Amino acid sequence: MTVKTVEDDALVKRKAMNEAILSGDSTVQKFYENAVILITGGSGFLGKHLIFKLMSSCNLNKLFVLLRPRKGMSVHERLKSILEDPVFKILHNEKPDFVTKLVAVEGDSAENNLGLDKKTWTMISDEVNVIFHAAATVNFKETIKVATLTNVRSAREVLNLAKASKNIKAVVHVSTAYIQATKRNNSEVIKEDFYECPISPEVLIKLAETVDEDKLDAMMEPIMKEWPNSYTFTKAVAEELIRTDTANFPICIVRPAIVISAYRDPLPGWIDLKNAYGPSGLILGAAVGVVHTFYSKSEAIIDYVPVDIVNNTIILAAWDIFDRFKIGDKKKLVYTVTGTKNPLKYMDIDRIMNSKKFKELMPTKAVWHSYTVATRYKFLYLMLTWLLHYIPGLMIDGCCTILGKEPKFFKIYNMAYNLSIVYAHFLNNSWIFDGTNTSNLYNKLSTTDKIIYNCEMSTIDKEDMLFTWCYGIHKYILKDDLTRHDYAMKKQFYLKIVNCIFFPLYLFGLYKLVSMSGILIFKILIAFYNNILINFLKC
Repeated sequence: MTVKTVEDDALVKRKAMNEAILSGDSTVQKFYENAVILITGGSGFLGKHLIFKLMSSCNLNKLFVLLRPRKGMSVHERLKSILEDPVFKILHNEKPDFVTKLVAVEGDSAENNLGLDKKTWTMISDEVNVIFHAAATVNFKETIKVATLTNVRSAREVLNLAKASKNIKAVVHVSTAYIQATKRNNSEVIKEDFYECPISPEVLIKLAETVDEDKLDAMMEPIMKEWPNSYTFTKAVAEELIRTDTANFPICIVRPAIVISAYRDPLPGWIDLKNAYGPSGLILGAAVGVVHTFYSKSEAIIDYVPVDIVNNTIILAAWDIFDRFKIGDKKKLVYTVTGTKNPLKYMDIDRIMNSKKFKELMPTKAVWHSYTVATRYKFLYLMLTWLLHYIPGLMIDGCCTILGKEPKFFKIYNMAYNLSIVYAHFLNNSWIFDGTNTSNLYNKLSTTDKIIYNCEMSTIDKEDMLFTWCYGIHKYILKDDLTRHDYAMKKQFYLKIVNCIFFPLYLFGLYKLVSMSGILIFKILIAFYNNILINFLKC
């Protein structure tokens, strides 16, 4: 796999997909024919791609996108800004009239009634057929109050809207595979089923609405001790809300693992800029020679899934749950999007990304030699963080200050450290995710639908997936020139030489500094105790 073959393969797949879309032989397309859809979370990474996929593969009547006004922009201006993303480039060329079917509606999924005014609520409930609830706060360090209102109350309000809707066919709630990725379940199989919840959703919502943030965090600490963060905890509570709801309409849950760039559709490696603040940011940091250490077990399973596979599953889930409901099967299914059938461990990812073919993705914008050291031991990780990140960052920032430039490296390294600590739970533990329902869903598809809506991770070459992800990070986040491979390799060669010269000098300098500091402290202590002894003898 090379940059050229990634792009060539994408063109071939795109042509085959377009032929399948135009064939009229898709059962899934018929389900969505003239449908009216509502998407929450349409401005996010997953939401943008979901809008693209629906508009490119289905003949919808209308697609409502729930948005908040932001930074002086109306929801209509925000929608226009969203459509400027590269993910819509092909759609603008192939189906430019798709924008006429998009309707921005002002609201807020974290508010009661989704922040919709009465007129808009009535309009949507009169028309909507399918609701995709993808809005969430994915900030792992979010307060319980904010996470509950955004991740739990929003699910309740979506259910209320669906109950009020006259023509509802399906509701899909987007969750996460890690809702039960607790320490107690380490190395266990996470089933495609509902799990016991430690608190009533309505009780948690009421607390979030009435109790101060700090007090609520303190109250929830013993309850959520098994969960690593407020995101997975509140997502688990939201699933309990869906499990216990008595609504008589088709509803299901899709649980993706760690969502990364598109594999092939619409563009290989397409990824949102915001992903720089997640796992993609750590990969980017290592590539440009900024991040040099990771806190991870080499045997930990890291479950990555491309965004196009995830959204294909979301689209198919609505069709499948409606199809089952028609014949009297009213079970609320869970579809997990996971790579567990062919798992990748951290050691595999490290080996693959350091292989010869990945050298083609060496960035021209590298600032230092690209190398990383991983450890499972927290104390050693902290030592390496100071040695390889913080101290060099302070040195560089000091030089920047002297030269009158903005010091920023310590801030970057602090961000990298916080990301590593946030993801430490997932990089040092492993879970096996059952994906039977999703595999059965794939096997149910016609040949045409398998081409348009592939949802089976076992059909994906994991090494190609990682290569495409790294390619996307370079192209869409770093915005690097991948045609200047020779220059990037030469630069890396010289940076390696500089690192080999600098690093021993750096270690020697630290040793001398610590030694001198130790001697100075020792002399001060001796002088201090001598002074005490002299005063004592005088007495």
